[in-house]
Amino acid sequence: MQLGISLFDSRRLGAALSRLQRCVGRLRSEPLKAELPIALNYLAQVLVSVGAHQEAEDVLREALTFEEDRGGDSGWHAYNAALLGYVLAQRGGDHWTESLRLVVSAWAETERTWLANLVPIVRNLYAEILLHGADEHPEGLGQAYALAVATVDETQHSGMVRSQIAAHSLQSRALLKWGETTRAASAARKALRLLDEVGDMPALRTEEVLYYSAVVLGTSGARQEAHELLQRARAVVGEKAGHLHDDTARQRFLTSVPLNRAIRAGHGIAG
Repeated sequence: MQLGISLFDSRRLGAALSRLQRCVGRLRSEPLKAELPIALNYLAQVLVSVGAHQEAEDVLREALTFEEDRGGDSGWHAYNAALLGYVLAQRGGDHWTESLRLVVSAWAETERTWLANLVPIVRNLYAEILLHGADEHPEGLGQAYALAVATVDETQHSGMVRSQIAAHSLQSRALLKWGETTRAASAARKALRLLDEVGDMPALRTEEVLYYSAVVLGTSGARQEAHELLQRARAVVGEKAGHLHDDTARQRFLTSVPLNRAIRAGHGIAG
């Protein structure tokens, strides 16, 4: 399981998927299945990253059912619920209602269990889902921003740098939607500065930080810098695609993942 998620963090998506699928298969056959919810979470992360959204939804619902049958609050149940909310939010429309319900419940459970390493992750997923729905539900934008600010404040003390980078990026996206381009650019630069200091980090999509920073900075007038960031994001996507040796899987990765489509097309970045 740990090897599988480590391969994922090092951009080797094909090998990670294969390892985690075998791991989950083995855990399903064990009597206690104690680590199954964690393995299903890791597998879902990889499935989402390669555009296999229905499979990701299926394994997350399996994880939720498993822990609900076992009973009691669980930090990993909360994480899996929030991640399922994120998967559904990608689809938009009617799915967003269930997405919001899941993440609201997940955050309440996270507050009750308070596993320090999962708290900022779930909080960031909550903010991400609110941002996804902000065009149709603008009332959630202020809460998304507040959640991101809370994560920045917390992680400055806890040392959870990966969540701090993501939270700065989320802040910048919320500020951009408000038209606060100067403040948005400042938050984006903080995310970039931390990313450049520490490099790739587990559970953080480098290309996502680069792309949204490019959108923010391009809107604020730093077009050359925005295009350089976009090229960096495209290079990361290209490297990941190169580790998918099956043509069908590679094509799905490039065309079915909304972020990858946006990066390849340069959506939101002025010419």
